[in-house]
Amino acid sequence: MTTNTTFHHALFVYYITLTFIPSQFPLKRKSLYTIHRLIEHRISSTLKMASESVTQESGSNVEHKFVGDYVEKFWNHVRNFTKRNEFKVSLLLRVLAAVLYNCYFGAAVYYARINGLKIDWCGGVGMLIILTIITYCGLFYFKVFLPFWGDVTHSKIILPISKSLYLCWKYR
Repeated sequence: MTTNTTFHHALFVYYITLTFIPSQFPLKRKSLYTIHRLIEHRISSTLKMASESVTQESGSNVEHKFVGDYVEKFWNHVRNFTKRNEFKVSLLLRVLAAVLYNCYFGAAVYYARINGLKIDWCGGVGMLIILTIITYCGLFYFKVFLPFWGDVTHSKIILPISKSLYLCWKYR
């Protein structure tokens, strides 16, 4: 067990002792309080000497600690900002991702066109075109079509078709 750990354990024991000794024993409380102060002073002086020796051994350690503290504070500010503005940050990231993807898509098609590359539908630009069309059709269906025309389509088109198909399959 290290010296600092021993002092921390002793300090903990004296805190507990000071807490549970009744106030009708003022001499004991006062003597324990004095012992507590001595131990606390010893711990603080030991920790101070240890930190001074680290600083003397490597001066760059202090710079790294400063940079580390700065980086930690920066990420704490970023985390607090994102918690306060969660919707805005989420919307900004989605719009940024969509813009970046569309820029990449446009650049890939332009590069293939300028260099005279064949559109390979199993890979390359052709596959990118297919995936983009499927993604945009899915987004349109789930974000535009279903919210506005989903109930009408279900009641006017899908239910009559499913009833007629059920009758057809019933008479096999």
